[in-house]
Order: sequence, then structure tokens, then C-alpha cells
Amino acid sequence: MKRKVLYLGWIGFKNFGDEFMWTLFRELADRYLPSDRYEIIPSVPGVDVKDLSGYDTVVLGGGSLLIGGYADLAHQAAKEGKRLIVWGSGYDCIHLSKAERRGVVRPESVRESDGYRSKLADIAGHASFFGVRGPWTLAYLREQGVPLDRIRVSGDPGLLVAAPEKASSVDSAGGEGSLEATQDRWIGINWGTVYNRIYGADEAALEDSLASVCRTLIARGFKLYLYVVWGPDREASRRLFGKISSEKVVYDPDVHEYPEYIRMMERLELTVNLKLHACVLSAAVGVPFVSLGYRFKCFDFASSLGAEEMIVPTDEADAETAILRAIDAGLSRKRELAASFAEAKGRAETLLREPFERGLF
Repeated sequence: MKRKVLYLGWIGFKNFGDEFMWTLFRELADRYLPSDRYEIIPSVPGVDVKDLSGYDTVVLGGGSLLIGGYADLAHQAAKEGKRLIVWGSGYDCIHLSKAERRGVVRPESVRESDGYRSKLADIAGHASFFGVRGPWTLAYLREQGVPLDRIRVSGDPGLLVAAPEKASSVDSAGGEGSLEATQDRWIGINWGTVYNRIYGADEAALEDSLASVCRTLIARGFKLYLYVVWGPDREASRRLFGKISSEKVVYDPDVHEYPEYIRMMERLELTVNLKLHACVLSAAVGVPFVSLGYRFKCFDFASSLGAEEMIVPTDEADAETAILRAIDAGLSRKRELAASFAEAKGRAETLLREPFERGLF
């Protein structure tokens, strides 16, 4: 009889990051979990995730799932005696930020209700594997009084991606030329929207600062590749394209499968990104990134790489100067950052394969 595995994640909504991590999980499952012995069910719309009676194993997958709702389902799985795996999940919030030494920005402390803290402790005690996205998530769990002896920082599951064997062209709209067969120096720009739910709550001002940054980069001799990772980001990205108003910019409105993003990023010298998994893809191929840190999760991921200095908080008073400073740092430290990314990628590969290799499902 097949063992049924439920993969919990925010999937089925055409959000690249969540679909990307589910795809990577599915690829590992195809390799390690024989289809005649295991059935993997993703929590797409239409799947009743509140009824866990038919499942043997529940996986809290990649993404910011250590929050109410998903964590409640993980706790339910623990109480029902299901096998439970926390596979690179993270915490996320948008509390007020505060500056600490060396300019590192950290969210205000969070204390959950006693009942929810108890649930988190139960999850940690029951899970056969508990890997989290980054050290900020680990610190959050520590604040809630969760025993950390069996919890490890695995890194984001997106780091598991392997580079495609063969490069291909990337279709684009607008601008001059493309990334194919060019000797130009390219910087990738990922822009979009989170409907103003960012530190500082002012996407419009940040967009204007980013447009100024882009014009400065063009004046320095770079070409720019504007890209999106979520359909609703197109409007904001197209608006940014118009503000830059240069033939040295290529605008790509398409949401691609991950191999195409990897091929594109391998041609870039650096990326500047709003969305988290644009940063994850960049790190996975060893390309420096500047993260426009709009929520807890951005800091969590960058900290997992030891790359905190590559974050510019979205409530930065002089965002234009801060972004340019981070770009200069990334370009001057390309080799050092690539080595740090490779180390984190190796750690993620080791830890996130562990539940498959140990037969924990």
C-alpha cells in the first residue's frame, strides 16, 4: 500500500517562488521516493488540507509557513501522530524595524500567545526533520521558547536548483538587443509590487529611487535587464521601464520556468531584486544580488548566506545612495560572495536531501 505524503505550501496561485520550491521537492521525490510506494499530494486548491486522516506524512514545505494557519496544520499532524517534516520553512512578518550595531536592521521582538508557543514546541518535538530558511527564523523560534536542539538552518529550498546544461536565448520586449551572444555588461533588475506592504509603506518613492539608480548604472556603461517573477508585477515593472526611458534597457514581461531564469542570470554581473526568490535564484548561480529588504524573510535569507550587507531596507532614508553603495560592494566582492553562496548551497543540498536519504517519509 502506498504511503501518502501531503506537501503543504502556497501553491496553485502562480507565484513563482512557491511553485519553484514545490518543483524542486517534486524532483527529489521522483528520485528518492518510488512511485509504487509513495504518492505525493501538493496542497493545491481543491485539496482538503484540514482532513489529514488519509495521509501518512505531512511536509511543511518551502516558504514562509511557520505562521498561523500552516503551523496549525503541522501541529494537527503532530497530534494525529503523522510523520512530520519541516523542509526549509521560514517565519515572516512586517513589524517595525530598528537599527542595531553595524547598521544591521532587525525586526522588533515578537512574543506569540502561550497557546501558539506551545504548538511550535510540539511541532519541534515531533518533527523527524526540522530545517529552517535562515538564522532569523531560528531566533524567532528561540524567542518563543522552542527547544532548538533538533532544529537546523538548512537554507532556502530554492538553493537546490542546478544550472541547466545548455544555455538558450531569453525572449524580451523593448530596449536594445538581448542577453544572447553579447559582450555587454548586464545588471538584472527585478521590480514589482507587494501592494505597499513593505517597510516604510512607500513603494512609489522606492520605485523613483530605483529608476534613478538605473539611470546611473546606464551612465556607467551597464545595460539593464528588467524581469518579473509574478504576473501582477508586470504593471510596476513596465512603469519602471518607462521611467528609465533608455535604449540600454531590456524589459521581459514573462514569468518563466526556473531553468530559463537560471540561464538568464548566468549572463548577469549582479541583480537588484524586490522579490525574495529572485535573490535566491541569483545566489544559486553565484551572482551577487542586492535585496530590497521589504519584509523579515529577505533579511532571514540574506543572513543565511552571510550577506547582510547586500540588503537595503525599503524604509532607508536615502535609498538611491544605499542601493548604489550595495551594488558597488557586490561588484567589488563578486568572488567572495560567490564562495559564500556556494558554501550555503552545499549546506542546503546536504540538509534538505537528508529526509529523502534517511527514508523519513
